[in-house]
Amino acid sequence: MKEKEYLYKLMHSVLIQIRAEAYERNDKKSFRLCDLLHNVPLKLLTIEQDNGYIKIYQELVRYAKSNGMEPWLDSEIKEIEKS
Repeated sequence: MKEKEYLYKLMHSVLIQIRAEAYERNDKKSFRLCDLLHNVPLKLLTIEQDNGYIKIYQELVRYAKSNGMEPWLDSEIKEIEKS
């Protein structure tokens, strides 16, 4: 189980680092993407029931809507559904 925790925490850490670098470079798109997703790995780590995935996804959608990222998220979901 440690490995699962390591992987999720590594993803979280990397997204935080990328977000910080994007901020320094004034790369708004990368910053916003990392800001949108950086907490997801830690939330996934704590899920105990299937409905937890639904709650995390709903939070992600709300955040995307409130930060003007809904078109990006919709486009990504459509691509995922195609594969």
